[in-house]
Amino acid sequence: MKSKIKKIALYGAGNYGRTVINILRKTKYIDIVFVCDSDKRKWGEVYENFVISAPNKIFDENDFDGVFISILSDNDVDRYILSKKDIKIYKRIHELVAETIYWDISGICNAKCKYCVTGRNNINHNSGYTKNSYMNLDTFKKNYSHLYEKGIISKESHLGLYNWKEPFLNPDIIDILNYCSDEGQNYILSTNASIVRMATSENTYSKCESIHFSMPGFSQESYNRIHGFVFNTIKDNIVKIKKDMLEHGFAGEFVINAHIYRFSEEEIKCLREWAEEEGIIVSAYYPYLAGNSLVADYFEGRLDAELIRDISSDLFLQWDDKISQECIKNFENPLCHQLTIDESGNLTLCCAADEFCSCYNEWGKIENLNSYEDYIRIKNKMLECKTCMDCKKYAIAYRILNCNNPITNRKKSESTVLDESTY
Repeated sequence: MKSKIKKIALYGAGNYGRTVINILRKTKYIDIVFVCDSDKRKWGEVYENFVISAPNKIFDENDFDGVFISILSDNDVDRYILSKKDIKIYKRIHELVAETIYWDISGICNAKCKYCVTGRNNINHNSGYTKNSYMNLDTFKKNYSHLYEKGIISKESHLGLYNWKEPFLNPDIIDILNYCSDEGQNYILSTNASIVRMATSENTYSKCESIHFSMPGFSQESYNRIHGFVFNTIKDNIVKIKKDMLEHGFAGEFVINAHIYRFSEEEIKCLREWAEEEGIIVSAYYPYLAGNSLVADYFEGRLDAELIRDISSDLFLQWDDKISQECIKNFENPLCHQLTIDESGNLTLCCAADEFCSCYNEWGKIENLNSYEDYIRIKNKMLECKTCMDCKKYAIAYRILNCNNPITNRKKSESTVLDESTY
């Protein structure tokens, strides 16, 4: 059964409105039919190929299904429109299409981070080096085509081809990137730079918005404590990857996600100097316990004494502080609106949840979704599961996204510019 095209009117011809148009116009089954604004000075101006109308057009026209309000929250506008016309109002892109997707095309991580669930699994079982789990090109093409043809994602959605695992361990990654470029699909990459795979097309990276290199410090001593790789090899690999990407269509941003531990804090200055020489942005933040299952163990007293001591000595973490219930009540968790997929094509919980959480990937295959509405129904059920309820109970997403640790209490030095958004 073919989906019905949803016709949307846009109220608000500003910067956010442009973002809305760019994403929705590259989504199947959504059609923006006109744009209006309350500012009389804008009426008649051309805006993203639309001529801006007066708001009255909302009430004069009948052939559309909803109004997207792309201005700052204004309940007066909502009430006014609803008082005049019984019609659906949208305020967020994720109400119409998946805006942010995290897709683990690899099921393998090779880093040994003791404060991350996948790293701890590698340390305890060494399984990250032996498993051969990844999504091959044909399966990716099948799943991606389904998501786009059913109107679930946009060509302009923020598609991260990673989540918990290392994407460059997938031997098909370059073919997948070539496919995304051919399809005109924007994507984002993140890597620990432990492995280099060379591009095979002049356009391999033409649709890559950014690549993020994860670094736990800027010395072999730091790498011995976190990740477990050879530091100089990682630096060389970053330079090789950067050069290869620039030669094969890349026009986005190179970013180093610098994790600042107590033992690596003084290294940030040298890292910044090196990154500046290489033309790479540094986004630094204080790491935390990565993975909801690990956080639940932390709050429920299941971590062993040695790990607790390590947390105190290595991390700038103060998660025992009480959080105002009013803050939590007013917190809109953006992680709840992500579409996340594992290497087998299963729907999973958000990017903060991990494979050791209950119900992590028990929500069916993405190939079984027939519309974005199908996904929203499943997402609402996800939010009632134990993992999501624990996230609310311990305010995990709030703590992560609001950096409830010394990041907000310590003086921000000139050498440490902090990026408080971690996903």
